[in-house]
Amino acid sequence: MLLLPFLFLLQSSDAETYDALLRCAAFHSIEGERLARDEGTAAGDSQKAIAEDFASTARAMLSDDNDANAFETDLGQRKAEYIDTLGKGDLRETAEQWTALELACKDLYPMLGAITASGETR
Repeated sequence: MLLLPFLFLLQSSDAETYDALLRCAAFHSIEGERLARDEGTAAGDSQKAIAEDFASTARAMLSDDNDANAFETDLGQRKAEYIDTLGKGDLRETAEQWTALELACKDLYPMLGAITASGETR
């Protein structure tokens, strides 16, 4: 399933918060690439900027002990998982999950500042 519950994110463990941020970064990155391909570079720019907002918050959660490439590996794996699911899944079910993910990320976006301000990032 593409969507994990985003409710109570600020009360979630660091691993759950990191995963939610990765999911949204991957979602918006894929959407940005799709829009750039289908409608031109300018159309994907806002999605790519939102992806970077999620990505930078997730990246900041990594401790100094983590491999410098851990974030890029994690994000790449999440994107590959989504692309695979989008390519193989039942069209209707996948569209419903993709829409649910989009809405969850939209709800999560205003919390990015709170996550950073609350000191949850490392």
